[in-house]
Amino acid sequence: MTFVQPTSAGWGVAGARQLAVIAPHPARVTCDHPTRRECAAVVAPVGYEIRIKGRLSDSLTGAFEDFTAAVKPAETVMRGEVRDQSELHGLLDQIQSLGLELIEVRRLPPESHE
Repeated sequence: MTFVQPTSAGWGVAGARQLAVIAPHPARVTCDHPTRRECAAVVAPVGYEIRIKGRLSDSLTGAFEDFTAAVKPAETVMRGEVRDQSELHGLLDQIQSLGLELIEVRRLPPESHE
């Protein structure tokens, strides 16, 4: 069965309402998605190690509040927990906007970041 629903585009040519065709979900896809509260209880933060070229100053490492930083001779290694992909992408955007050169992003095994 195929459903038809008005689009957000609104009215089209000669005042005709534009419609979008919505195909049903495949059998393996559920329509009953968990609530935010259920998701928060299920998804635990994951530890990440991020390596950045060069020695970051205290003010730069301070920009990454939830991470600990170890400054090595040629790089800075930051470790911390990331709650979801959105937060990880935000962190990577922050690194880029500060003009830092990213060397490596590595997901840590569960026992190594607790």
